[in-house]
Amino acid sequence: MQVLKMFLGKYRNMGSVDRLIRIALGLTCIAIGILASDVIGVPLLNLLLVIFGVVNLISSAASVCPAYAVCDISTVESERLISETDDGDMSVIRKIQNKIVMFAAAIVVIVLGIFSIVLFHGAHDLAMSEDSLRGEAAALLAIELHKQNSRDPGRLSTASTLESYAEMAKEVDLVIFHDRNSQKIDSSFQLLGKDPALVEEFLASIDGSELSTGEIERDMLMHNGKGLLRSSLPVSDNTWVSVMITSDSHSGSISKLLVPKLLIVGLSVLWLAIWGVTYGLKKYSKQTIKAARELQYRSTHDPLTGLQNRIGLDEVLHKRIAETDDMKNGFAVILVDLVRFRYVNDTLGYELGDQLLVEVADRLKSISSEFYSVIRMSSDVFCVICPCEHDRANACRVANKIQDCIEAQKQLGDIPLNMQTRIGMSFFPFDSKTGPELVRLADIALSQAKKNNTRISYYQAANDSHSVRQLTLLAGLRSAIEEDELTLVYQPKVDIQAGTFVGVEALARWTHPTYGFVSPMEFVSWAEKSGLIDKLTMWVLRSAETQSRLWKEAGFHIPIAINLSPVNLSSEALTHLIEELVKEGDFDRGLLELELTENAVMEDPVKALQTMEKFQQLDIPIAIDDFGTGLSSFTYLRRFPVSNLKIDRSFVMDTENEDRDAVLLRSMIELGHNLGCVVTAEGVEDAVVLDMLKQYGCNYVQGYGVCKPAPAQEIIEWYLSSDYQGQRLAA
Repeated sequence: MQVLKMFLGKYRNMGSVDRLIRIALGLTCIAIGILASDVIGVPLLNLLLVIFGVVNLISSAASVCPAYAVCDISTVESERLISETDDGDMSVIRKIQNKIVMFAAAIVVIVLGIFSIVLFHGAHDLAMSEDSLRGEAAALLAIELHKQNSRDPGRLSTASTLESYAEMAKEVDLVIFHDRNSQKIDSSFQLLGKDPALVEEFLASIDGSELSTGEIERDMLMHNGKGLLRSSLPVSDNTWVSVMITSDSHSGSISKLLVPKLLIVGLSVLWLAIWGVTYGLKKYSKQTIKAARELQYRSTHDPLTGLQNRIGLDEVLHKRIAETDDMKNGFAVILVDLVRFRYVNDTLGYELGDQLLVEVADRLKSISSEFYSVIRMSSDVFCVICPCEHDRANACRVANKIQDCIEAQKQLGDIPLNMQTRIGMSFFPFDSKTGPELVRLADIALSQAKKNNTRISYYQAANDSHSVRQLTLLAGLRSAIEEDELTLVYQPKVDIQAGTFVGVEALARWTHPTYGFVSPMEFVSWAEKSGLIDKLTMWVLRSAETQSRLWKEAGFHIPIAINLSPVNLSSEALTHLIEELVKEGDFDRGLLELELTENAVMEDPVKALQTMEKFQQLDIPIAIDDFGTGLSSFTYLRRFPVSNLKIDRSFVMDTENEDRDAVLLRSMIELGHNLGCVVTAEGVEDAVVLDMLKQYGCNYVQGYGVCKPAPAQEIIEWYLSSDYQGQRLAA
């Protein structure tokens, strides 16, 4: 008995309300099938009804419905609650299933309704036909008796014929003989006594034109709220007999339709149809649910390691933020990057690389607890989310444990391997209170760890260059270039040996309407990364050429030096613009000088040499900017058509205090002279450095010690009031 209870308890799928309904249904079916068997009148249907009632009683007693089990349905309250708390996608699938079942049931009901209407009209027509036949039979019998009496008035019809007529007359309301003109004709076999008013109303309704010899005429007449069916048959050329019989076809058809047998059959069809659809749907939807769950799992989990992926991370963070009380505690988002993992793939192959990733995932799972979440973010980046106190000590311990675990020596195939990691961390709620932002900040910290070659890095706002400000300025830079919102300032360059003013360097400036002055180093770097550097350089060239024309019109021929980015060296459009400005514009007679940084030249020496040779053919002087900060190859340097070496400011400042820097500076100046170049020192701040450079033989200088960068008009004012007029720049 105990085993039976356990078995039934395991498969229990009927709730208490459902059981009560089934008990009432079972008892009703048994009562109709046994005690009121004449209601249906078909022994087989009565037997099936009793069996159905017994099955319902047994199911209610055992709390197990076989149909529920087949269709995987349950009305138990606990299971209903479980289904309500199921994951969202499965809940949606169940809702769809229920809607499909309801839709199928509605279709069955509609079909049964249409069938009932058709059946009703069929029963109505049948009842009408029966009434018509009775009326016509009464009319024929009256005609026959009338004719017999006309041939032999003294002879009465047989008793059986009169009895038949008497019985027939009981079912009709009126039997009357009349002519085409609605005049009554006397006959011994007409029936007028049931309702005298009906006779007058009937005769008034006869339209003689509708009566035709040899055909039966039928019509309907409403009298006292009742519908009477008229059947008119010809007796002779101008004599007809009409029979009026009450037509109760609607109520009759309804009574024929709503018989218990038909109702039970209809309900049985509805019941079987719903269960058939439910069974088929459940069988089909099992595969759909399985596929949906598998698809959901694949969409949120990494197929290689089995860890949740980036999509799963969003769900984890959303849940973790909802469950964390930021006033009492928090959690850390730890991004773990495998250093040089791509090298492992390229060296050992992707198969062993995948084995390494699986082992790393297993090690991360081994150090995590039930409060941790491990996610694979990308090919070689993992994420660990762990709770931490407000002092973040727990997160630091977890980070150290992660590195110790992953960096321990492992055997990959037959090859011993040591992996290194870099870790970036962000904290909730200190750094952010949103999931995507926490991941972004942890990624910034990871980038900082890679950049500084440190093992662990925390997010620091000072290191966040990926801010809303940057995105806003980057978007505004394009329009600033296109709308001519930038300005140019010029920094003078003087010959300290001859005491003359030899030219200026054009420098772009940008004042944003919201953020104010933006550093040139900042927006030039963004322009290089975003592909706007060619547009920016072209704007500088055109603006400087316009200023050169204005200066010439004022009587000053001032050479202008313009900086080129490494990206500009590959731009054919920029080269064509420079050629156009030199040959057809106002940059003639050596008024344009181009400056290239040492690193830009050495990034692609061959391409740089080709571009510089094109500029040489246009008689454009070329300067190497920031000389000494790069890794110049003297093999290329001696081949470059360079006329000016500009020594970086880091070698110029404070050289009077460092003998070794002074020796290095003197050597660089001598090197430039030996290469046949003019040497320019940048960043000259005071007269002491200026005198030292003059003593070392430096040709040109520029810096705040000479003049700060200034607008074009202020440059002319400075020139006219300066001491560098030994050689005037007037035409």
